[in-house]
Amino acid sequence: MNASFSFTDQFHCLIGQVRLDWFGRGFRHGTSTDHQSGVLILIGTLLFAIGAIWFLSWLKERKQKPGREFHPRKLFWELCLAHQLRWKDRLLLRRVASQQKLSSPGLLFLHPECLKKAANNHRFRKNRLQLKTLQTMLFEGLEQKPSSS
Repeated sequence: MNASFSFTDQFHCLIGQVRLDWFGRGFRHGTSTDHQSGVLILIGTLLFAIGAIWFLSWLKERKQKPGREFHPRKLFWELCLAHQLRWKDRLLLRRVASQQKLSSPGLLFLHPECLKKAANNHRFRKNRLQLKTLQTMLFEGLEQKPSSS
């Protein structure tokens, strides 16, 4: 038998060997893994840069519009501190705001009728005296008409 290979057979054999060599590089030390780690470092660096740019633009936008955000809890806390309310009073006012389904608990400092309504509610009968004291403390002198002399 004559074992002669044609040019195409030799080419296919060579291509197959090259493919196997290329595929096997990933398992050899120091060749393909270096390339992969470089790509991972590049991707990580790009993701970090994109994240940093996004964060800086968000920070810049936030500083340009400082009055845009409204924090009802922070407002309520600051009003309680300004009126020097005890923690028990704060807790009671939060309960009243929750029971009356107010959008912001700070509205209790603007509307005296909310505390009047709560004082007459059966859920707050144990706290009726405390509510009346708070109402006096927060709204004392507002309901009186100025005296004419």
